[in-house]
Amino acid sequence: MTIEPKVLIFGDDINTDDIIPAKRCTTADPEYLKQYAFEHLIGEGNLVGYEEIEAGRNFGCGSSRENAPIAIKAAGIKKIRALSFAEIFYRNSINIGLTLEVYSQPNNNPVVEAIVRAGGLIPFNQKRQKGEISVPLSSTYARAMTLTEKLLARASGNAYVQPGEMVFAKVDLAMSHDAVAAPVADVFYQNFGEEAKLWDASRVVLVADHFIQVNDVRVDPKATSLYSEMVQFARSQGCHLFDMVSPGEAAGICHVLLPEKGFIHPGIIVAGTDSHTCTYGAFGCFSTGVGTTDMANIFAMGDMWVQVPPTLLFRLEGTLPKYIAAKDIILFRAC
Repeated sequence: MTIEPKVLIFGDDINTDDIIPAKRCTTADPEYLKQYAFEHLIGEGNLVGYEEIEAGRNFGCGSSRENAPIAIKAAGIKKIRALSFAEIFYRNSINIGLTLEVYSQPNNNPVVEAIVRAGGLIPFNQKRQKGEISVPLSSTYARAMTLTEKLLARASGNAYVQPGEMVFAKVDLAMSHDAVAAPVADVFYQNFGEEAKLWDASRVVLVADHFIQVNDVRVDPKATSLYSEMVQFARSQGCHLFDMVSPGEAAGICHVLLPEKGFIHPGIIVAGTDSHTCTYGAFGCFSTGVGTTDMANIFAMGDMWVQVPPTLLFRLEGTLPKYIAAKDIILFRAC
């Protein structure tokens, strides 16, 4: 007798706050996170016991936090099937070995297949370091390209790329903040050696701005530890650090500081452990949010795998209602 897997069914636009609330993310402990996966949708501790998830469009939209797929995998979920996945969630899941399946769309991308065969991004890059494996190059024929496509083609060593394909692009600037930098450092040292050094310390910026005020709201010593560990990592590696200027007061917001301090300029590739990293595109560069495993691998290798995005046209008509601003429209379209 065949026993069907226990399947949890969701609709469209399940975001990372639905999957694991931000207040649970001062730890990356899988055993802790799995208890709170979907706590506001199905109740605390109730994901354990399910084997698969089925969902609609844009599953995993929102934050770049890797805690989301970590929580799902730790709870025992073997596969997620959806009509589509948010790009960052998709990368984070593939990186840690969580199986994803898009309805009616076979996975025939050489880069993704190579990472999956290796067992995830870390073992893939460990083999790259030993010269046992290489990055598949694009087979795209000559075509007209947008600015984004030209930047990704140049950064990945390809003559041409096209929307939908995956490439490994060299990163010009990597940013992380106090909510994520310490877990990134842990993954970096655990997998690339206790004496591992950044691929280029001059291209890494760490910022204290996310969790440094958590204890003003609730007592959470883990937030303080995350900050302290980030500072220690920055000092040991010699990278750029925007520290607190006084207790609980940041030097500035990461997404404002980087352009103000001249780190962002046209033509570069930027990765940050925050979904708002894409705002740097306003300066004529390509920028994207990444998860913990992605950033740890960037620290070691200096590149990241990314899907060449499509070009989208948004046509806005009419007059905005009172109290509705541009950011509301962006968030509505994003999720």
